[in-house]
Amino acid sequence: MPSGLSRVCSSILALSLSLGLAACSGGSAGPDKLPQQGGQPVDSRSSAHSRTELDALWQAILENPGQPGVDYSLSRITVSYKPGLSSTRGLPKVQQPLGERAADQGNAILRENRQYEALTDAIAGSYGLRITNQVYMGRTQAAGFELPQGADGQTVLEQLRRDFADSIEWATFARLARPCYDPNDPGWTASTDVSGVVWGIRRIGCQGAWDFTLGDEEVLLGVMDSGCNIQHEELVNTVIDPAVEFPLVNCDLVNQDNSMEDVEGHGTGCIGIVAAEADNNLSIVGGAPGCRVLPLKVTNNWVDGTDMNVAEAGYLGSQLGLRAISMSFGYFGPVPVIEDMCIDVEQAGVLLLASAGNEDAEFERWPAAYPQCMSVGATNSVDARISHEGWWGSNFGPGVDIAAPGEDYASCGIGATDAYQGFGGTSGAAPHVLAVAGLLFSYFPTWSNDQAWLALRETGDPTVGFGFAVPRVDAANLFDTYGISLILRPPTRLLEHGTFNLSPEVNGAFDSIDALLNDAPAQSLNAVPWTFSLDTSALGFEQFNVKLNGSSGPGQYPAERNYWVDNSVPVFPYKENFDGINSMRIISPLQHDVSLISQLYLTTPTALQNLMDNGPGTWQASEDTPHSGTYCFYCGLPSGDDYGAFELDCLVSQAIDLSPTANPTLSFYHHYNVENGGSAFDKVSVLVSQNYGQDWDLAQLKDGAGPASFSGVLADWTRVDIDLGAYAGQTVHIAFVFNSDELASGEDAGQPKGWWIDDINVSKNYTDQLGAFSAVTASEKTLGLIPQRFDLSAAISGPVDVGRVVYTLDFAPFGNGGPEDIVEEALTAPFNASLSFSETGFNNQIAQLRAQSYDTEGSLGLSLSTPVYIFNHPGDVNADGIVDQADKDAFSDKVGLSSSEPAYIPWFDSDFDGRISELDSAAVGYFWTLEP
Repeated sequence: MPSGLSRVCSSILALSLSLGLAACSGGSAGPDKLPQQGGQPVDSRSSAHSRTELDALWQAILENPGQPGVDYSLSRITVSYKPGLSSTRGLPKVQQPLGERAADQGNAILRENRQYEALTDAIAGSYGLRITNQVYMGRTQAAGFELPQGADGQTVLEQLRRDFADSIEWATFARLARPCYDPNDPGWTASTDVSGVVWGIRRIGCQGAWDFTLGDEEVLLGVMDSGCNIQHEELVNTVIDPAVEFPLVNCDLVNQDNSMEDVEGHGTGCIGIVAAEADNNLSIVGGAPGCRVLPLKVTNNWVDGTDMNVAEAGYLGSQLGLRAISMSFGYFGPVPVIEDMCIDVEQAGVLLLASAGNEDAEFERWPAAYPQCMSVGATNSVDARISHEGWWGSNFGPGVDIAAPGEDYASCGIGATDAYQGFGGTSGAAPHVLAVAGLLFSYFPTWSNDQAWLALRETGDPTVGFGFAVPRVDAANLFDTYGISLILRPPTRLLEHGTFNLSPEVNGAFDSIDALLNDAPAQSLNAVPWTFSLDTSALGFEQFNVKLNGSSGPGQYPAERNYWVDNSVPVFPYKENFDGINSMRIISPLQHDVSLISQLYLTTPTALQNLMDNGPGTWQASEDTPHSGTYCFYCGLPSGDDYGAFELDCLVSQAIDLSPTANPTLSFYHHYNVENGGSAFDKVSVLVSQNYGQDWDLAQLKDGAGPASFSGVLADWTRVDIDLGAYAGQTVHIAFVFNSDELASGEDAGQPKGWWIDDINVSKNYTDQLGAFSAVTASEKTLGLIPQRFDLSAAISGPVDVGRVVYTLDFAPFGNGGPEDIVEEALTAPFNASLSFSETGFNNQIAQLRAQSYDTEGSLGLSLSTPVYIFNHPGDVNADGIVDQADKDAFSDKVGLSSSEPAYIPWFDSDFDGRISELDSAAVGYFWTLEP
């Protein structure tokens, strides 16, 4: 045993009360329907043995029951009756007291064959036994009994077997199941449920719950306290270091940084009860070793734990995705700011736990007294309220909701990586309940706070000394009660296709499970394996719903989840300009397995706890300056000018068949404005899947230009070409993925934020010779009022494999598809067009004449452009709409230039003689101060 634990075993420390904000150591949302309870026991008989072999094994157990207290109970017996009992004649006549008769016991629904109740009464009355269990249905006709104190169980069994030989098949001491999981930590093995350094963890039944789950690392728990010794040998692998995982926030609300050093030790003690690592051959073990705990530091030494520290910590924990938070401290009166925090955070889905306090009185501590917090009292090893007159005791009264062990156990300490300390009080009780809550949310991830609250209370063991019915938390009983369940785990692929094979997680013994597809009966099973094959062929590219209804005895256990399917016929070529029927779907990947989310988010699963929701933005149709036509698609807020923190939004194409060509290419137009301040995760990306969304690859740009992932600012519509040659011959889906980890620096603050895409095209091999031409020309390079021309003739030179040409006279800002832009289409060779515009509404400006070619199949080809100068305001040589001193100054720099020189601009040359001279300056003076 490590020396640190030896120190604990020799001296359990008593922690004292503080005033004001005092450590309590030694010193709602609308309800959902609760899960169904009960169900039949799991059949433990192995199908690997014949009936004869099973009978022989049982006979050997009857002759040699094994080790008392481990393999069987010395205080309880079980009796199995012969089937077909039709008469009670010959049974001893006994008169059981009212309330103790077999018929008076609970779970009458399990006693279909009520005639066995008389036999049970006869046995109980003959030997002074207490009836504990009865099942008279199906293959089981049996009852359990508790022996009176001091009775010789072996003698009772021998008499019972003799006296009731005609009615019973067998009678024996009740069997005890050995756990399937048992930590090898020395402190655990040396403890019982009444003594030892981790007796509290044993007392609350964590071992029974561990058969179901040790805790899920994706379930994050919070301890609001004095920090944590994160490098402790028991905590280094289970406690979140906020400096590593949340570097952009301050989890130390005292010092406003991320350093969790614990100089007082209280926080480390609380966290050790929850998160001390299991199976590491060290000292102790926490109640939920599979969950991860985030320290929220609100004090250094209990003289600086202000109300705002606590309020801030609560909101922060909610934002960081914590499922439950423990607060092992209290105020002597209500604090409005903390009350507001409790209301908001609890409504956001965080279960709040708080210590009831250690005044040994019917006294309220806050925040425990708020109805949004579960108030936790402290009990001893016999489930009585702790009360040490003149020293300390747990508070009691109607405000206490639940209790947990509160003295004489060990937890992690400070000062060294192997330091341990004695711990207790209601401070230690609260993290015991937090540990059970972590196990509960790990196993039932969809449970609400109301469900968790009620289940924790209703499955607790009775206590004494609180003045009201206060249950002591019992993890084993909770999982025994609710452990029969059907769970549909999040799908590992984005899309289903054809026959949908579904294998739910089944806990407990079920008689049958029915599956419904979009509320229509689809398949029923009445035996293992519980694997469904659901026909989705009638569905297209859409979301569908699956419901499972499981029957276990009288209990009904539902499960439900939505999935996406694509049974559309793969197409080629593929085009989407968002102006007709949209062939793409907006799919939230956050309903899927973390392995899939991490592929789409382009990061590791451990960084995903910030994605509490899908953010306030999403993909949506937009009429705001599309590249072509009426609509483009935009990812961001519905207002069209921003996006939300923690986004993960996917726009997914239908199935695309790439078999017709050896080197397919994806082309699209986009512009964006997203954070580019050093974040690894704020980006817009294009991904490709060739197995209906189970695996995703980051697409690669054409000609080895790198991955198709972008951040920063791209103001103008720009074409992107992506090489799909690696997927030739396959059926693929394309996903346009927008993700952010927060809003920070890097966006262009003066421009709308988000991602705009348009004119998506997947076609045959793209080269510069496909739908290509050598140049685009305009009959006039200068248009407008001065040259008296309001139209131009546009043409291309040397077309190759061109099916049509779209000409656009694009006015600034370029590429935004503004309403003033002029578009004409040429459908036949030689693909010339005429474009006209009004002489009003335009000042001096540069426009772009763009020619976009398409091949004969409609696939995108080459795009070229040439400048065109609109000249409607003589004298405005700097094109700012006003003729003033700035124009005179700008003109002086251009004198002497000819039209053949690069710096020449037409509106400096007022007389259009091809040279800028002093004669041209007359226009500046003539039109001085004129408004546009």
